[in-house]
Amino acid sequence: MSKFSYQEYQDVIARAKASTTTTTTTSQKVGFFKLKDNGDSALVRFCIESVDDLQFATVHQLGAANKWMKVNCLAPLGSSNTTACPLCGAAAQGNTIGKAAKRVFVKMLVSYYDTTTGSYSAAIPVVWERPAGFSKEIAGYIRDYGNLKERVLKITRNGEAGDRGTTYSVSYIPTFDNPNLVSTDFSAFDGFDLTRHSYWVKSKEEIEEFLATGAFPEVASKATKQKTVKETVQQAGLAQQPVADIVVENDAKVATPTVAQQEQAVTAQPIQQQATQPVAAEERPQREISRSGRFTF
Repeated sequence: MSKFSYQEYQDVIARAKASTTTTTTTSQKVGFFKLKDNGDSALVRFCIESVDDLQFATVHQLGAANKWMKVNCLAPLGSSNTTACPLCGAAAQGNTIGKAAKRVFVKMLVSYYDTTTGSYSAAIPVVWERPAGFSKEIAGYIRDYGNLKERVLKITRNGEAGDRGTTYSVSYIPTFDNPNLVSTDFSAFDGFDLTRHSYWVKSKEEIEEFLATGAFPEVASKATKQKTVKETVQQAGLAQQPVADIVVENDAKVATPTVAQQEQAVTAQPIQQQATQPVAAEERPQREISRSGRFTF
């Protein structure tokens, strides 16, 4: 439909604004911690008051569609029960799927050192994934320094890029312990969900389907959902040409087009018609004034 009323246009914008508010509140804005080369360093403020703040998981690393991902292990802690966890069985058979590994995920604020400016960047929220044994070091820092949210520590990489023997040294330097260097605002972690960020939690049935098909159910249907949303917008008569790509969240919930996308969808075709297909004067629709004094088309 190339024609629409003022009220119809306002209704579309209102719906888009409401849906944008709903979807953006669940978006993840946390990155991954990474020091790329030997000697690289960063200042960090751990989001840890006690060892109870540490989050652990046993995961398998596997690949799908040329992307590596981590998925929870279903075997009981300390065992490799191939009956309980199909991924353990696949790994035992020499599959490319990695063996179960115990990991700890550390939330922190990080300021990276910039060698070109000789200064540290503004702090950003990240997760640092380490072997579970790293939790002993964290426990030592808590013993020595107390609440780690109130301390700034320096992490330095020891090892060239790609070196599997790379280690990291963590040190406390009092002159760096300054809120102006690393923010104390941990609000980015409010409601943060590691299973949407660092690894996936899948059922036995979902894992079995992955082993059989190479894709998890919701991942395989993501492209279909994107296509369905686009077709729905177009069939509603709000767009006569393809809508911009619509993002699908990691948990397979379909995000609604943004306000800008829907505005573009509503207005794109009428503007094109005015520019390329002028209507003859005698064929132009006559505007009438309603009793309310507003123009109607």
